[in-house]
Amino acid sequence: MERAAEEARNAGGTAQRIEEWGKRGEPAAGEAQLQRLHALDPLAAESAHPPGRFYAALQRRSDALHGEQQALHEKLERWLAVFRNGKINSRNLRQRERPDRPLYVSRARKQPEVDFVNEQQAAAKRSQRVAASAALAQARIGRLQKAFTVIEHQATGAGNPL
Repeated sequence: MERAAEEARNAGGTAQRIEEWGKRGEPAAGEAQLQRLHALDPLAAESAHPPGRFYAALQRRSDALHGEQQALHEKLERWLAVFRNGKINSRNLRQRERPDRPLYVSRARKQPEVDFVNEQQAAAKRSQRVAASAALAQARIGRLQKAFTVIEHQATGAGNPL
């Protein structure tokens, strides 16, 4: 009896080992082990036949989850078909492309890009003119400050500060 209790503790109460024994061709040992486990653990015997309401709730939840899983699986299958189709179309397009041949684009498709490049070039020219104007203004301000400094020193009679 103690040996069976020790085996039950070592087995961890899992039915997987018993199933594995059955799969390995040891049905007699697996059944004997199952009977020993049921004898040692009265709850194990009850778990084979769960109570009605609890079992029904579990069954409903299982059915709902199974339905969700099926819906997700179907959605995944549709997406996978679209993905494979797109991959095949992409592969066909790459095969039809020839890198040695120039890519021709109509003026209507090219015009928005041309307009964008022209706007960027115009903005760059404007910023260069503003920068040049700012540098010129700074140089003129510096000259004016020097002139005012010289005039102030002459007016005070201190002489030429430079």
